[in-house]
Amino acid sequence: MNPNQQAATMLYIHSLMGTARPGELDLGAMPANVAVRFRSIALAAARYHGPYRVETRLPKRLVVNHPTRAAVLIRSASGHALPDATLSVSARGAKVPSRARTDGRGRAVIILRPTAVHVQLRITSRALASSRPTIFAPSTARAAPNGQRLAVPTNEQVSAHVSRLARPVATSLVSSRIVRAGGTIFDRVRVAGLAGSTASIEVELFGPFPSRSAMTCTGSPYWRRRMNATAAEFTTPPVQVLRAGFYTYRQRLVGPAVFAGTHTPCGDVSETTLSTPFISTGRGDSTADARSTARGGRVPVLLRAPALGIKAGIVPEVIDIEKGALGMPANIRRLGWWRDGMAPTANSGAILIAGHYDFATAGPGAFFRLPRARRGERIHVTTADGSVHVYRVVTVESYPKTALPLSVFDRRGPPRLVLVTCGGRFDSTTKHYLDNIVVTAVPV
Repeated sequence: MNPNQQAATMLYIHSLMGTARPGELDLGAMPANVAVRFRSIALAAARYHGPYRVETRLPKRLVVNHPTRAAVLIRSASGHALPDATLSVSARGAKVPSRARTDGRGRAVIILRPTAVHVQLRITSRALASSRPTIFAPSTARAAPNGQRLAVPTNEQVSAHVSRLARPVATSLVSSRIVRAGGTIFDRVRVAGLAGSTASIEVELFGPFPSRSAMTCTGSPYWRRRMNATAAEFTTPPVQVLRAGFYTYRQRLVGPAVFAGTHTPCGDVSETTLSTPFISTGRGDSTADARSTARGGRVPVLLRAPALGIKAGIVPEVIDIEKGALGMPANIRRLGWWRDGMAPTANSGAILIAGHYDFATAGPGAFFRLPRARRGERIHVTTADGSVHVYRVVTVESYPKTALPLSVFDRRGPPRLVLVTCGGRFDSTTKHYLDNIVVTAVPV
């Protein structure tokens, strides 16, 4: 130890013990370097002496699996935060670092991630200067008259326990993203953090909606069931979706009261199913023009198929949930682009464009010649920004309308252009074509 520091320390100890000689504590009589250190020691001792206490500051709301910041301070007897103090950290029901250290302002920040609803945090200081040093005094009568007391510094630890509740987190995955109208779906629900606790969860299914953007989770749901969750994962009962359109699940924690109010997002992709519509574009079909506004450079506005003599404008359409069919333009010489599918330049999924084959009172439609398409022919699609995207026909297929492939509506898989119209045998009784003609093309 520096001799000046040592002298200042001993003088300060004498001041506490009352054993200083007359005038020994006069700052003016001390060497300047000793006096500076004496003042510094006295100030630090006044600010940072014990007894100590641990103070923790946690956010009011903890959520399972959501990291949060906890502030930890060690307060001295005067209320000052102790700088450069090393802390040991442990927890049950949460992940925390094993160590922390207060900064120059006396504050340590710990990243805490709850893993269960019951969180217990324990903070223990490393060795701190004890507020009560060990005092040694002469132990024999002979030594007592001339003996000095000896003060030996000792260490102490302080700790704190904090218990809090964290909200569990519910997530879910719908059984199928695409089903035919009349099919059944269910939801796989995961609740993170229960760890043996029981939560009451209300599962709601909303729909049908004509488009994704129209989905809301207000009003009366299509289906509802309250379930008690004790396991990390459970499956809801199957629900039959009778009508075409979008359906979305939502989960709400309703009990116990401390968990109530937590819910999953409305319209999340993982919780949404499409019940596929019919595509009716023949002479006896009548489908409302369920047109939707769409803006942006990738919106298709014109389609040309030079080998077929097709040139037609395109408008965005959504599902006509009353008819159970994809909306089609009232003008049969225009085409409808399903705006909830993909768009040109997308890296995956089907760009679905449908058009009339003919109409009983208006004659041939925009896709009257589409069934004549052949492999290798080029399809040109112009988007709203003026770009032209070229596709090559790879398949021309015919399907019963009730068996139209679900992939026609799928936003997954390789990027492709899917053109659909009516065809096959015409039923004079129902005034409908029985089939859909599907032309698939890939980017060139």
